[in-house]
Amino acid sequence: MVSHEVMGNTLLLRLRGDLDIRGAQELRLAAENLLRGGTGRSVILDLTGVEFVDSSGLGAILGRYRQVLDSAGRMAVYGASPRVASLLEVAGITGIIPLHESLDRALAYVKER
Repeated sequence: MVSHEVMGNTLLLRLRGDLDIRGAQELRLAAENLLRGGTGRSVILDLTGVEFVDSSGLGAILGRYRQVLDSAGRMAVYGASPRVASLLEVAGITGIIPLHESLDRALAYVKER
């Protein structure tokens, strides 16, 4: 499940459940529609409610990263469990999308420029 909140120029996407093929599709559709509609330029993914991420979930995260870069925004992740954070690190995602321990730090990051 994906819910969202707009915080200035930043779109906060709160993800719940597994980021598998179904969750990845939901993330893709929600983010694409919101970003195309002009809702925010930067994106923060809240992964506090995510227990599992598979390759389709990784692909959805990377696809949103490309979409954010195309709009000259920034992207950050926060709230990843140790298991999910480890997976993101092994997949190389943390090399391009930083992980933060709090929403405040993620917000500060996306607002830097």
